[in-house]
Amino acid sequence: MKKFLISVILTALLAACTDYVQQIDDRDGEWNRFVLSRMTDLRDGKTYKTVTIGNQTWMAENLNYEVNYKSNSFCYKDSTKYCAKYGHLYTWDAAMKACPDGWHLPSEDEFNTLFAAVGGQSVAAKMLKSSSGWQDGNGLDNYAFSALPVGRRYPDDGRYYLNGYAAYFWSSTENSSYGANYIYMDDNSDNPEIDNSDLSLAYSVRCLKDEGTTPQSSSSTKISSSSDTPESSSSEAKSSSSSVTPQSSSSEKAESSSSKVTEPAEVTTGTMTDSRDGQTYKTVTIGTQTWMAENLNYEIFGSYCYDYDDSNCAKYGRLYTWATALESCPVGWHLPTKAEFETLFTAVGGKSLAGEKLKSRDGWDSDGYGTDTYGFTALPAGYWNYAGGSYQKDREAYFWSSTENSSEYAYYMDLFCNNKNAMMSYLYKKYGYSVRCLKDAQAE
Repeated sequence: MKKFLISVILTALLAACTDYVQQIDDRDGEWNRFVLSRMTDLRDGKTYKTVTIGNQTWMAENLNYEVNYKSNSFCYKDSTKYCAKYGHLYTWDAAMKACPDGWHLPSEDEFNTLFAAVGGQSVAAKMLKSSSGWQDGNGLDNYAFSALPVGRRYPDDGRYYLNGYAAYFWSSTENSSYGANYIYMDDNSDNPEIDNSDLSLAYSVRCLKDEGTTPQSSSSTKISSSSDTPESSSSEAKSSSSSVTPQSSSSEKAESSSSKVTEPAEVTTGTMTDSRDGQTYKTVTIGTQTWMAENLNYEIFGSYCYDYDDSNCAKYGRLYTWATALESCPVGWHLPTKAEFETLFTAVGGKSLAGEKLKSRDGWDSDGYGTDTYGFTALPAGYWNYAGGSYQKDREAYFWSSTENSSEYAYYMDLFCNNKNAMMSYLYKKYGYSVRCLKDAQAE
């Protein structure tokens, strides 16, 4: 009887390991080299898949350890069934304490090492996102990292946002005493972004194994292509417009040529007067587009001053809900589309440099100012929260676009201190963001 029970147990364990390996082997195409394994968190007995990519070993699932430190870990929609699927969401202080012994919260540089190992930052999100579960754009998951679109939790109202659309991972890199850096993956972008955030927002955690530690594993499988090179031969990857070069030593090598655009030789400045209230705004023509070079300050229902202080409106312009922003620009001008913002990024040298080139030369915390090369003079006006309160002044600039993502979300441009890049993302339309009006093509 004892031999029979042992035989049953061993068979079950072998089947479990085989199922896991088969799940990987059954995917279309051949594989980049990586090593799959497992580890057990001795604190609560949970077992996690792990993956070694290059010289790093990562948890291949989001951490699901309940941190009691200040009760700052959460399940999506406050339901434990979602923790089982997505792992916990952690405030930064909790995330710093969440990983088990022998593992740690990765730094921004360690995330960049991962991006380089999978082909560079311009394709890393496509390589790392899970192959299902994303609303508008699944990943290839070519390295079994399986990043899930959990979304994030806001502290102001305890609500959860962007489930199905975005993945957020804390890094251990502090940006200032106010915030820390995180990694952001969008459902319709191949390129992960690095941004900074208030420490009280709750994001996912992927733990990285400390150098020199022995992994706690129950199975290990090496996956490689038949040619034993790191290049994937998947037909899906080959058909992609992005070139995958895992040998790249930096994300910059993998950036598409479209981001390295010759900057325009001439920039034309001017002014325009809003006939509705008589206010005059500076303007700037960059490439083929003419923009207001100041934030709109036209008072209309659904617009607000930061902290409800008129002096902030005088300096930063008003903050508009999306529906109001659509109606806010004067005749001959309009709220720009997502594509029109991307045209601006191209004109100033690419998205990876747009933040530095468009931000004002002063007014940003932590010396996070820009060069204002084109006179766009983006100011860190922060945002207005429909639940009450204003946030991130002197740290971030948010500008609505006219492009919807869904019935509840719309795209916006985000510029942040201590970062050279610009980001296009989407969020709840009820938030109040700045408006930069763009001159109509046919307007004189």
